[in-house]
Amino acid sequence: MNADQYRHQVENVMKEEYASYEAKVVAQLETSVQSVVREKREAEHEITSVELALREQLRQGRLLLGVLSGKREELEKSFSARISTLKADTTAALRDKRDVLQRECDTMVTNRFGKGS
Repeated sequence: MNADQYRHQVENVMKEEYASYEAKVVAQLETSVQSVVREKREAEHEITSVELALREQLRQGRLLLGVLSGKREELEKSFSARISTLKADTTAALRDKRDVLQRECDTMVTNRFGKGS
């Protein structure tokens, strides 16, 4: 065997070794890429699930806010009506008391001094 034949034989062995190494590296790369793609899909699914849950909570929060706003308006009207009623009742009671006192005063004056005073 001469130098060229030996070189050719060594190159063939190296090519086979490189091809074997390349196949292993490519296989590892494919496995790693598949793993990353799977993790990405899982993360996207989790993000989507959380996003949907947050959207639902936001929707429910808006509904609750609407209900609370309506309840606030209802309470404001109710309390305003109650306050108006209390004011009217108090005014009427004061007027009635003033009228009663005025009549009592008139009666006392009439009893003491007669009707013409």
